[in-house]
Amino acid sequence: MRKRFVRVYYHQGLHNKLQTLTQGSLSVEDYYKEMKMAMMRADIHEDLEATMAQFLRGLRIDIVDIVELHHYLDLNELLDKPIKVERRLKRRDTVRQNSNSQSGIWRNPTTRNKTNPSFVPNASKPNEACQGSMRPNAPLSKPTPKEGIKFNQEVSKPRTRATKCFRCQGFGHIASQCPNQRALIMLPNGDMLTDEEKEEYEMMSSLEEEVDKLEEIPINDKVGCLMARRALATQTSRDELQRENIFYSRCHINNKVCNLVIDPGSCTNVASALMVERLNLPITEHSRPYKIQWLNNSGEVRISKQVLVTFRIGRYEDDIVCDVVSMQAAHILLGRPWQFDRRVTFDDFLNKYSFLYNDVFPDDVPNGLPPLRGIEHQIDSIPGAFLPNKAPYRTNPEETQKQQRQVEKLLGKGWIRESLSSCAIPVLLVPKKDRGWRMCTDYRAINTVTVNYRHSIPRLDDMLDELHCAIIFTKIDLKSGYHQIHIKDGDKWKTAFKTKYGLYEWLVMPFNLTNVPSTFIRLMNYVLHPFIGKFVVVYFNDILIYSRSLEEHALYLQAVLDVLRKERLYANLKKYTFYTDQLVFLRYVISA
Repeated sequence: MRKRFVRVYYHQGLHNKLQTLTQGSLSVEDYYKEMKMAMMRADIHEDLEATMAQFLRGLRIDIVDIVELHHYLDLNELLDKPIKVERRLKRRDTVRQNSNSQSGIWRNPTTRNKTNPSFVPNASKPNEACQGSMRPNAPLSKPTPKEGIKFNQEVSKPRTRATKCFRCQGFGHIASQCPNQRALIMLPNGDMLTDEEKEEYEMMSSLEEEVDKLEEIPINDKVGCLMARRALATQTSRDELQRENIFYSRCHINNKVCNLVIDPGSCTNVASALMVERLNLPITEHSRPYKIQWLNNSGEVRISKQVLVTFRIGRYEDDIVCDVVSMQAAHILLGRPWQFDRRVTFDDFLNKYSFLYNDVFPDDVPNGLPPLRGIEHQIDSIPGAFLPNKAPYRTNPEETQKQQRQVEKLLGKGWIRESLSSCAIPVLLVPKKDRGWRMCTDYRAINTVTVNYRHSIPRLDDMLDELHCAIIFTKIDLKSGYHQIHIKDGDKWKTAFKTKYGLYEWLVMPFNLTNVPSTFIRLMNYVLHPFIGKFVVVYFNDILIYSRSLEEHALYLQAVLDVLRKERLYANLKKYTFYTDQLVFLRYVISA
């Protein structure tokens, strides 16, 4: 029926309508409803990230510019932010309209009513009056109210030089005619923010509820802040503003709001002595005292004290050891040690720091052997069994070259080496899904004379039962997981394999050996033992993190990634599913 009565262009039109859908004059809620309706009609089921990108692409520019500066994790949180921005913009427009109408009434409150009670503005009247006054025999007439207003404005022009703008604090114009569209707002602590920055700061949900309740520590009563701030006289783009800006933010320390600066040129982390004194933070003696001079203009400063500071920015919490200094730049200055220890990524263009765990998600597993973790793969042979010595399989010249290229790649990584083993088995090429080739070792002869381990493999139904009541999931797939485990010394010669050009043996655990899955699951249980059964499910190289709230999930994910970083286990970013309420795990669809 569908093929007979529904034309092909009907579905094409639905897809085109969805792709070209924009907010326009609709409200954010109505635009979201239209987008969802269009997706339902077109029968589109896509990833959450694609839906969020489609929603952002159709929003108005003035709303997108503010929403993109904030952090969001799911579609509901993303929808809430533009709605708040839209309400704020409407309130600002209403205030401006009211102020404009009140200023017009103040300038000429009774002229129209007294001169002509039935006066109705008409755009054509001034032109007709001007044309009539150009005739030579036209009688002189009294100036109309508009002409009188125009005359008064011309007379008052010389006085505009003394007019002060309340927006940019300049002279020669009023606020409504100010060329600088960013009004400077002075905060109680003396900081200068533009009106857009103030709105963005007020919309930060993580700080908005607490700033009004907390007491902010002054930087210095006499000197003030040494941060450079500019009152721009012309409009500049947001990207150009980042060219001369440093990273300046606010954080919470002991439920107090403090100023924080990140300086990649600083060789140490620094805390203000005033902040340490006001918050009564415990200090310790510095193990290696030293002197500095660039933080203060009062000569050399001796650094002999340290303090452990626990600070929070939004959902990010951290503990850092800082040197105590009498400085005016900020309450906390994070330098090179913090960036090195946390392995943060800095985007110079956007002036943004991010914690992406790039070392956990590399493009390729680094060269060299993995660390010794206490669990190695061993090959126990049946007593009295003879280990085989097989001849290599026959291959054509093209297959031989492919085999040799893969052998050279493994040699370059340090995962295999040349061998003098009396045991050897052949290798063969197996096609991959991407039309490439994988070299596999045929260990069937070795497996027949190997003692089998009895380590338990987790039951799938038991793992799925642990996911009840969970609403947020993250899946991590390890990259070349088997190759991240050592072969036990004394058993490496048993993994030897032959090609036409040589004999080689494995230094890391290869595929296709008996007991390899048991060894790998032993390692995963050993590494993630504190988390398994609480918020982690592991099935070989698949790690599933589950939680009942967004706040818990962020902490759980960070804990797992920290363990992977510590143990130098690498994950595949292409197979990584992040913060979702539905995913596919071991061919099962898991949802909240």
